[in-house]
Amino acid sequence: MLQLYDATVSPCCMKVRLCLAEKGVPAETVPVSLGAKANLEPDYLALNPKGVVPTLVDDGTVIVESTLINEYLDDKFPSPPLKPETPAARVEMRKWTKYIDEELHPANGAVVWPILSLERLRQQDPDQVRSTLARHPDPKRVARQLQIFEQGYAAPEVGAGLKVFVSATEKWEAALADRDYFAGDAPSLADLAILPYANEVMNFGLDALADGKPNVRAWFERMIARDSYRQAVLDVLPEPQREAIRGRGAAAWPEMREHLGA
Repeated sequence: MLQLYDATVSPCCMKVRLCLAEKGVPAETVPVSLGAKANLEPDYLALNPKGVVPTLVDDGTVIVESTLINEYLDDKFPSPPLKPETPAARVEMRKWTKYIDEELHPANGAVVWPILSLERLRQQDPDQVRSTLARHPDPKRVARQLQIFEQGYAAPEVGAGLKVFVSATEKWEAALADRDYFAGDAPSLADLAILPYANEVMNFGLDALADGKPNVRAWFERMIARDSYRQAVLDVLPEPQREAIRGRGAAAWPEMREHLGA
């Protein structure tokens, strides 16, 4: 059986859980506590030297990076297909997955990470927090998280990340003006890549970013009506935890939106 090293609230893990659910493929879940920094323990770093989640293990084959994992799953389990039929539509699909990986996901660390972590970290010894954050092998992540820990939602990194989210929702709205899904007539790996971040917008107290974007809201409703969303999100993240995250995001939003000048 496949093994998925998984962190519940990680959008990259959610992306892979969505793919597995769409395929109807079971996987053994191996929890990785990001709060406890289990992703930085030697055993995990031996599997995934970047110390990120998820990691998929298939009979000794280790696959890291969620986009590559989903491509692997679609190749190994081709039914139902999650790549469009035509080469042009597949290029469109990969444009979106590339955009998520290169632009939106890095911004996610500045926008959503403090909603999930800042309150908890500020209850701990500051020097210990700084030391723990500095353990991560990615120096850009370390610098970003240290800045946010010190400056909170006023940190420039938060503002820069939030502006990427604004741009993303605008791109989504335009792309969906003449279609129901991002790359073809049915959900594809592009939709599964975007959904975790749209879920954060809609359910992490950031839903003002979707105001005036009816195409995004309609697409989101179509996607969350799928059974894969229930399996990958609702069954994994209990309602009290979802509400707690939504509350923290809503409480942070007035300070965050100051970066947008409105």
